[in-house]
Amino acid sequence: MFNEDVLDFHHIKEQLKQHCSSTIAKELAMHIEPMTDAKAIQENLDETAEAMRSLQTEVEQPLGGTRDIRESCKKSRKDFVLTREALWDIYLTIGAYKRMTKFFRTKYMEYPLLSLWVQDMPNTDRIENRFKRVFDEKGGELLDTASPKLASLRNTIIKTREKIKNDIQAILHDKDNQKYFQEAIITQRNNRYVIPVKQEYRQYFDGLIHDRSATGQTLYIEPMRLVNLNNELQEALIGEEQEVLRIYRELSALVKQHSNDLMDACEKVSHIEFVYGKASLAISYKGVPAILSTDRTVNLMRARHPLIPPNVVVPTNIQLGTSYRILLITGSNTGGKTVSLKTLGLLSLMNQCGLFIPADHGSMLPIFHNIFADIGGDEQSIEASLSTFSAHMTQVISIIKHCGPNDLVLLDELGSGTDPEEGSALAVSILEFFRKKGGALMMVSTIIMSLKIMHTIRKVLKMVM
Repeated sequence: MFNEDVLDFHHIKEQLKQHCSSTIAKELAMHIEPMTDAKAIQENLDETAEAMRSLQTEVEQPLGGTRDIRESCKKSRKDFVLTREALWDIYLTIGAYKRMTKFFRTKYMEYPLLSLWVQDMPNTDRIENRFKRVFDEKGGELLDTASPKLASLRNTIIKTREKIKNDIQAILHDKDNQKYFQEAIITQRNNRYVIPVKQEYRQYFDGLIHDRSATGQTLYIEPMRLVNLNNELQEALIGEEQEVLRIYRELSALVKQHSNDLMDACEKVSHIEFVYGKASLAISYKGVPAILSTDRTVNLMRARHPLIPPNVVVPTNIQLGTSYRILLITGSNTGGKTVSLKTLGLLSLMNQCGLFIPADHGSMLPIFHNIFADIGGDEQSIEASLSTFSAHMTQVISIIKHCGPNDLVLLDELGSGTDPEEGSALAVSILEFFRKKGGALMMVSTIIMSLKIMHTIRKVLKMVM
């Protein structure tokens, strides 16, 4: 349990999503979860460090050009004929995979961890070479060279259209015909070339009527001398359409054959894109990798809440887990107590997600199994008709029941919402309970208390370690 909502971690996910370059990487950003395995966390941090170094030093980055091809691969397995757009996306994506693979294989020494992801990338040369003969690399249009039959059909279409246009021009420029025409233009109706003829001259112009204007004054007539040419053109166009469909069916079958390799490559490349997103986010707030402490030491130096604008946020130092494991913050309202608690909780979450934290180099964080937070009275339950104080205490009781020695507990305004003296006494009792229970690191904020109460708390806490 990590109380991500209370700590506003969903906003960090949204920020990370914006820094990711591909659809799948953005999905990974929204599903990122804190880890508790030290080796996995460190590996994630080291990968992010490599990506950051790449972004800061390389002139050309290995990113860009990938599309989400997962659905197309799935459809191909069910023998769907993929659309031109889907096939074009696959072709572009294969090219992007190859560029990334070449980059990391060339720079293995500089980026060893990221290079591991492309070490066993499947060979997609066969499918790429076939696609290369089919698609125009600039616009994704189907090339005439996609098949000999397609080239022949398109050649027929071009020549037949030229013949039709020459014949129509001859008809339009014949002086004996000038009076028949509404306009001396070439147009089409029902995919056949026609001439706009005035209604009153219909009987003098030999041809087939395909349409008439809204006013009825103009008839769109296919001259009889063009009927055979129009038929030839339609036959060639239908043939072209059928051949294009055959080519798409062939390419879809090829995608099906390579779908496992494509999906495998997609997963690997998307991970790298996601890591670069983490690096880009770290650069945006000048983040650093936290040192993973093995003795539960918290030492945040000039830590900054990542959701507060840089020109507004006030850096804070937080030490915990060395001389004491319960840190009590007192002070007036709007003094920054809640922000400090959220900073510790949020940066701990980010660290365990393999994200850099906005703090100075040398900052240290342990790995928490759980982070429990009761902050800002956000857990007030209207449905249960609980008061703010009751809801607050319900949260505290839940935390007491579930927290363990490897957890972090964040309590905001402990003892607030009731009589100050009673609240202070309750705060002392709660802290005493946590002291006796032992283990968990705690950061607690509360209102200014009387010297007597503060003296009592000091006595309770001085034996906490």
